Amino acid sequence: MKHIRKINFKNLRNVKTVYKIAAMLLVGVIIFFVASRFASAESVKVNITGDELNDGTWEVGSSPVTWTAQAYDSEKDEYISLEDGGSITWESSDRSIVDVSQNSEGTESTAVLKPISAGKATISATFTKVVSTDDGDYEITTKSERTVVVKFKINEASIPTAPYEDDWTVPNIITNSDNPVKWTSSDDSVATVTDDGSGNGVLTLAGAGKAEITAVTDDGQSESFRVVVNAKFKETDSLLNIGYKEYYTLTTNAGHASNVIFESDNPEVVSVDRDGTAYGKAAGKTFLYIYTLDKNDEWYSLQPSPVRNIPVSVDFAITSSSKSVAVGDTLTLDTNICEGDKKSVNWTSSDTGVATISADGVLTAVSKGQATITASVVNPEVFGTTDIQTASITINVIDSFALSESEHILNANESFDLTAIVTDSAASVTWKSSDESIVTVTPSRNDKYLATVKAKAKGQATITATQIIDGVAKTATCEVYVKEPVLDVVISPSEVEIIKGSQYRLIVTFNPGRPDNTNVKWVSSDEKIVTVDDMGIIKGVKGGQAVVSVVTEDGIKVASCTVSVREPVTGIKMDINTVTTSLATKTYQLTYTILPAGDGVNRDVTWTSSAPDVATVGENGLVTFHKPGKATIIVKTVDTGYNGNLIDTCEFYINNPVTAVDLDYTNITLKLNEQFRLTTKITPEDATNKKIIWTSSDTNVAIVNDEGMVTAVGSGSATILAKSEDSGATSMCNVTVYQPVTSIAISNDNITVRKGTEFWLNATALPDNAMNKKISWSSNDTSIATVDQNGKVTTIEAGNCVITATSQDSGAMAKCIVTVLQPITGISLNVNSKTIMKDDKFIIIPTITPVDADNKNVIYSSSDDTVASVDANGVVTGKKGGIAIIIAKTEERGLIASCQVTVQEFVSSVKINAGISRINIGDSKQLSATVSAESATNRKLRWTSSNSSIISVDANGRISAKNVGRATIYAYATDGSGIFDSVTIEVIKPVTSIMINPSNVSIAEGKSAKVSVSVAPADATYKEVEWSSSDSSIATVDYSGEITGVKAGICKVYATSVDGNNVVGVCKVTVKPTVPATGVTINSKSITMLPGQTRTLTARIKPTKSTESVTWVSGDTSVATVSANGTVTARGQGNTEIYAISNETGVESSCEVIVLALNATYITLEQYDSYDLDVFGATQNIKWYSNNKRVATVTSNGRVIARMAGTTTITAKVNGKVLYCTVKVTTMK
Repeated sequence: MKHIRKINFKNLRNVKTVYKIAAMLLVGVIIFFVASRFASAESVKVNITGDELNDGTWEVGSSPVTWTAQAYDSEKDEYISLEDGGSITWESSDRSIVDVSQNSEGTESTAVLKPISAGKATISATFTKVVSTDDGDYEITTKSERTVVVKFKINEASIPTAPYEDDWTVPNIITNSDNPVKWTSSDDSVATVTDDGSGNGVLTLAGAGKAEITAVTDDGQSESFRVVVNAKFKETDSLLNIGYKEYYTLTTNAGHASNVIFESDNPEVVSVDRDGTAYGKAAGKTFLYIYTLDKNDEWYSLQPSPVRNIPVSVDFAITSSSKSVAVGDTLTLDTNICEGDKKSVNWTSSDTGVATISADGVLTAVSKGQATITASVVNPEVFGTTDIQTASITINVIDSFALSESEHILNANESFDLTAIVTDSAASVTWKSSDESIVTVTPSRNDKYLATVKAKAKGQATITATQIIDGVAKTATCEVYVKEPVLDVVISPSEVEIIKGSQYRLIVTFNPGRPDNTNVKWVSSDEKIVTVDDMGIIKGVKGGQAVVSVVTEDGIKVASCTVSVREPVTGIKMDINTVTTSLATKTYQLTYTILPAGDGVNRDVTWTSSAPDVATVGENGLVTFHKPGKATIIVKTVDTGYNGNLIDTCEFYINNPVTAVDLDYTNITLKLNEQFRLTTKITPEDATNKKIIWTSSDTNVAIVNDEGMVTAVGSGSATILAKSEDSGATSMCNVTVYQPVTSIAISNDNITVRKGTEFWLNATALPDNAMNKKISWSSNDTSIATVDQNGKVTTIEAGNCVITATSQDSGAMAKCIVTVLQPITGISLNVNSKTIMKDDKFIIIPTITPVDADNKNVIYSSSDDTVASVDANGVVTGKKGGIAIIIAKTEERGLIASCQVTVQEFVSSVKINAGISRINIGDSKQLSATVSAESATNRKLRWTSSNSSIISVDANGRISAKNVGRATIYAYATDGSGIFDSVTIEVIKPVTSIMINPSNVSIAEGKSAKVSVSVAPADATYKEVEWSSSDSSIATVDYSGEITGVKAGICKVYATSVDGNNVVGVCKVTVKPTVPATGVTINSKSITMLPGQTRTLTARIKPTKSTESVTWVSGDTSVATVSANGTVTARGQGNTEIYAISNETGVESSCEVIVLALNATYITLEQYDSYDLDVFGATQNIKWYSNNKRVATVTSNGRVIARMAGTTTITAKVNGKVLYCTVKVTTMK
């Protein structure tokens, strides 16, 4: 391939420049030629034309734009063809913003540009052509560029169009950018937005108020929108009571009070400032309101109805502080009701002989004593009720001498002031306590009528004030009650460790031991770790540490206990469990992992060695070697876990290497097939691995086994090598093998013939290469048979003898046993039939004729060895129940005699084949039992149940489940053997259905979704389920039902009952790449419901491959609410819309919900009265019925007419829904 030199036209500005470059590079001639040839090359330019070329700003989703590029030579005034080697290449600087595809024809190159996402991209068209010259090929290029801005936009469907609630799950904010966007909030206390990494915003609501959310792209484009979060009170009281002339700070969901607006329905009763501080100004009831938006805001009308409010009240009270007056004095009393309503107050005195009260509240002291003055008022407009509001004050009327209080209650170590009320200001007053160990009284130095009473200890004492006038002593008393206060409180223990899920009771000790007020409040610093109830019982929630405190109501004393929640250790694993190493390595570091991960887990361990003389281990797992051998290193958790300390081990094999191997012989000579054992000496003697690997250099000559045994297998020479498996040290021995006669092969080694027979035997010396093959023949008993040197045998008399062929070389022999027989004529047995029990034995005795027959051998056999067997001696053994024929057959001539054997057998075992450990209540099941052996004579069974009220069983073993519980079923053998079997079966309330909620899950790869199960019936015995995935390569599911997408595809997640019924709930799981939703469709457009009913809606997202899920929202939660899985619950009468909104693109669908209700559910009428019933939410197709028309009838329009005294039910049926109203008719008066 030719080398191509590149020339960029833009750099060839003029010929002079080219010459300068040429001179500098010392290649003047070549460059001069090129420069001369392309002196006008700068005249070639790329022209771009097409739609929206100069617009500069495009939008995502708009139609693709077509641009055309041509290479134009201005000197030749023509467009350069792209068909003779030239080309134009289109490129986008960022295809994620603008994608480009191209096509070339003639002089034009066409590009289709498609805006993909927001941002800025540079589109270039580059002309390239290779020009050939005598000096080589040159590539020339020129380029034209255009910058395109794709406008950044936020999907309007995902922008809020109405206020949110702070606890709503809100959809993500969808933009047309595929790149991260910077999000800011004007008020983080209202809402924040974070980028999800792909240009979309995750909106998080924080609290009430308004915030401006701004999104800015990398190229500086920005979009903003407003988020409004509705304000609400956090008070849980149904009626908030504010004290008269007291302040109360309202708690709201706003981060700053300035974010919301407060109003009072009646500021004369309770006022509220802009910071949310309410002030009780006058008696009555009113409402406080909270808003996020003022009434001029366009979203004001979209705030939830009714407007968030809280009822508040100020109790009716008498405002006068004076409680003591002297006889003849007057005192004007007043109440805290508004001025315009004071005339409606009624005043009364409990004792007009002591004090009277006028209609306008003027009290007159009449005589010494005590009277209760009561103010009462009935004003529904002020108090919101027709109930009587009352307030009282006790007035002490003094005749010349009294005390400001007649009784007082306080805690020990507290004090209060008493004032003597006198008419004679000249005489002094003396003070006295009836028990100074309980209270003391100290006169004031500055006021002779004032004294300070101080409580010392729990009890009761009387303070007496005395004034002497003209010799007459006047006294007044005040009863003082001293209570035992809480001085301190202690929690025992102050520190405690509990296991996750366990409980422990903390003990509170008061100081002093028995105060009057022992009320306390328990709090936990972190309820995610530990909770505490009102009894001081703590419960571990998860691993970690938290502080549990107790606060006394009296004195606000605080004590604390540090609670450590221990997550029990579930496992410990060393990094390795076997180490084989040399003593020379000296040490080895072990590491381990403790499960579970997370806080609250005690990860301390202890290390031990099974052989410290071989290896020891330090507290950090460092193993140190001391000598060769084996040692087990054990790591044990300090934590006891659920079932004791957990351990893991590592086996250490520490070796001492072999340095030398020596053989006891280095040269040996063997006969063929002769064996010789070689022995090794290992150095050092205490080497760890003394194993030797034996090999032969020629296994056709000699072989050697693993023990060093050498076997000569062929003539020749070989070398035996002994090699250490440990170090490879070797030693050798040379082996020489020669071939002798090793064996004699005889034609027959055992022969039986009748007397007078002649026959020949043949013998061969082996092996073939043996040197001397001569053989000698001999008989050991020539009276029975003789043999000549050719191997001819002649039988003479009945009997046995041995004919021997002997090698003259090595003495190797081969023998033939010759049996000379006397022929037999018959056989009979001692018994022809026999009955025995299994395992019993008897012997069969045969009789052979003639008596002097030589071969009386008998071969015994059984027609069925499994019933009865017979051994070679004729001993018959019963094996199992049945009949077998025992046959006796003579070895000679095969004559036969037989005996029939009948074997009887007990049952040996009974095994119930239940196949179940549980059975559903009401079910029946046929049990079977395996009776062993199959050959037992009587195999019948008797079935019983330990508790027939739970499980009954019939004679055939069919069980019936009666009640929940456990029972044992027995199967007894009836043959008297006493054999039986039993099985315990539990009767359960079975799981009949499992519903996975939701039943369809669509998630993106790497995302998770949690599903739950509903198990029916609610009282099923075992409600646990086992989770599984049909394809874990697509989605996995853990023990809690959390599904995680792995890769795109469809699978199913199963929840299977564990009670043995294998009831399965199925959830279809679709794992998809991220595909935005373009539409949502709910399976119903309109549904009709009754209050309290539920109905589950489903939503289908378009396209079907979309990975988005939907969020369910109710247009009016007072009419109907909807759960996260689309379950609609009717709350109250009315119509509303249920919306399914995709959680990313914000597309939605709605279903109308009509909640029906009767205007009355219980009415009482006198005879012949009528009442019009109406179905709220429906105006037609209503059908009315009366359960008892003698009591009341109902017209087609819902008019109920009372007929006869009694009670009946009126029923209205609308669109398949039924509503009821109970009507009680009373006798006409």
